[in-house]
Amino acid sequence: MIMNPLIPIEYLIPVTTATAAAAAYLSWLSSSLLNIKKRIFITALRLLFVILFFLPVFNFGFFKDNDSSEKAVWAILTDTSKSMAIKDAGGEKRINAALNILKNIKKWDDRCIIYPFNTKIYSFSPINKIEKEIEQFTADGKNTDISGATASLIKKYTDSPEKLKGIIILSDGRDVINSKQDMPILANAYNIPVYGVCLGSEVKQKDMQLRLTHSFYTVFEGQNVIITPELLNTNMNNSALKIEITDEKNQVITSQKVNIKKDSAIKLKFKIPAPLPGLHSYSIRIASEKKLDDNPENDSAPFSMNVIKTKLKILLIEGRPFWDTKFLARVYTDNAAIDLTSIYRLTNERFFQVSEDKKNIASNSVIFPENIEELSKYNLIVLGKGIEFFLNDKKIALLKTFIRDYGGALIFSRGKPYSGKWKAFNSLEPVEWGSKLSGLFKWQPTEEGTECGLFGEMLPNTESNIWNELPTIKGALSCPGANSFSQILVQGNDESNSNLKVPVLISRRFGKGIILAVNSQDLWKWDFFPLNGETAEFYKNFWTQLVFWTISYSDFMPNKNYSIKLSKNSAAPGEKIYININSKIQLKKQPKITIFKAGNIIKKIIPAQVQPKSWNALCSFSKPGIYKIALLDDKNYIDIFEPLKIITPPQESNNQSADPLNFSTMLEATGGKLVNINELKHLLKNRVYNTLKIKKNKQWISTWDKWYLLLIILLFTAAECRMRRKNGLL
Repeated sequence: MIMNPLIPIEYLIPVTTATAAAAAYLSWLSSSLLNIKKRIFITALRLLFVILFFLPVFNFGFFKDNDSSEKAVWAILTDTSKSMAIKDAGGEKRINAALNILKNIKKWDDRCIIYPFNTKIYSFSPINKIEKEIEQFTADGKNTDISGATASLIKKYTDSPEKLKGIIILSDGRDVINSKQDMPILANAYNIPVYGVCLGSEVKQKDMQLRLTHSFYTVFEGQNVIITPELLNTNMNNSALKIEITDEKNQVITSQKVNIKKDSAIKLKFKIPAPLPGLHSYSIRIASEKKLDDNPENDSAPFSMNVIKTKLKILLIEGRPFWDTKFLARVYTDNAAIDLTSIYRLTNERFFQVSEDKKNIASNSVIFPENIEELSKYNLIVLGKGIEFFLNDKKIALLKTFIRDYGGALIFSRGKPYSGKWKAFNSLEPVEWGSKLSGLFKWQPTEEGTECGLFGEMLPNTESNIWNELPTIKGALSCPGANSFSQILVQGNDESNSNLKVPVLISRRFGKGIILAVNSQDLWKWDFFPLNGETAEFYKNFWTQLVFWTISYSDFMPNKNYSIKLSKNSAAPGEKIYININSKIQLKKQPKITIFKAGNIIKKIIPAQVQPKSWNALCSFSKPGIYKIALLDDKNYIDIFEPLKIITPPQESNNQSADPLNFSTMLEATGGKLVNINELKHLLKNRVYNTLKIKKNKQWISTWDKWYLLLIILLFTAAECRMRRKNGLL
């Protein structure tokens, strides 16, 4: 027995003690004419009365679990989506197999409630009252949302006097929409296990799919564009097809005829002539006048291209000129999209600057930008060897600001760019440099290099034979460790030791910019000793693509003072997209976001300022398509933008195979599982499930609220009164 006092115990005990003492004292004084025995007896009666009077305030009692048993029912969710019309469930349609199960369920438990569903749940009735209605179930729903329908059903019963002991789903397991990722959490919270019967099997659909590595390209004026789409044949015969690329006016600009074998994939290569500056929209498609396969939506793919007119400004620093520098400078000088400035150290007291405008400078002192205004005129800094002759701690800090805050890019073109150790420069390096390796290496792109988009377009992908045909490279250093945010894009495989692999191209995000290190020397041999075919142009393509990729990877586009970035460039309808705007300088007025689709303005957003040079905004779109998230200049022309692709939601027709694996994973997360007919019968006929024990909040049971307690209090009072009256005290 415990107390549950009506007032705080720290107040109750003093009040009770004081009241009892006062009552006893007054009783003792008022009975002074009696002998000692009678005085003690009367005082005791008064004291017991006070104590019993305060007993209800102490509220003695105990907590009792208030368990009750309530009748509960099974709910049966029956899938009526279009995929249930497939005839592969024991020789009949999936929906018919589900109806046969419902008829058996009526025999096993006639209190079940039936709910047809596809994208939502529909009207319901007990199974013993809707035999005719069941026969009218048709598989005509456009999509399936198993998790969403189940979550809605659970919530429906949380507000109902009737309880669920469990849910059984009759479906093919294809959860196309999957709008309620938290459904298992909800089921566990209310202790409602979900079981399922999976109907149907695999359906082999015929599909010819075009797939692009990227849907958006940033290129420079005069630069030809190479795209490498993939064509996939699934369950279709050997086919001869024509693949076309069309512009925004639906005019064919290039095409190819290809032959593809059944159940295979081939990589295509298209070269698009250099477009004029501006934004261009394209589409690649399989040319066919009739329906080609079961899924025509992936027979084409849109992509867009931003052609930049401004030249890319590169600063090349070389303290120990060698053949590598000569060949690299020639690649950049010959490119019409690049404006190259080179600074060379000829002797300890002799420096020479060569620029495209022919304003060459010779100096007896170090030539290097002195402040961030001069350095930020360049988009990319390329370091050769001997940079210790150009940089000091102050200029290293300047380089950090250029990369971190201004979105600049830095490339180590010949491995470790200085001699010995240099602690002040370590924070800029992607890796920790070790000793020089004596082996000869073959380059091979890594998975990270392919995923980031460096390989597969102008540069060959990892499966290409070019990587085996290129001359071996030496001069690599071991890399005992990598710095934060570093990725290995290419690894070197030692020809004499297959177990030795060394990073030879490493990237590292650094604030708003990026740093790249080429851990090899003598790459000039790829140009001086070219092989036949595609390898003849590899050296030029490598350094060109590396530079353009590096710049496009930076937060800021060339010669722009502000940038716009999206949390993702591809999203589902309704998915939240975070927009971040950064500026190199303090803007005079607040930037405004303008959103375009098909050339029309559909929305304007004023972002919220989160830092002096940073703004954030949030948006979402319900309709699929290509959107352009843009910032406009003072003349309302698009200055910078980011593309956004809202993908077409999955459709029931995309894949009509039953999906028992996904179905089972979903059910097991709720405490249920996939069951067969016999297991389902046992589940429903087992009467243990017919009663659901509901545990409610604990109930307080008081022990003082009894009739005899009141009688005892009255008896003590009556006894004292009688005794006082008998002795003449009343």
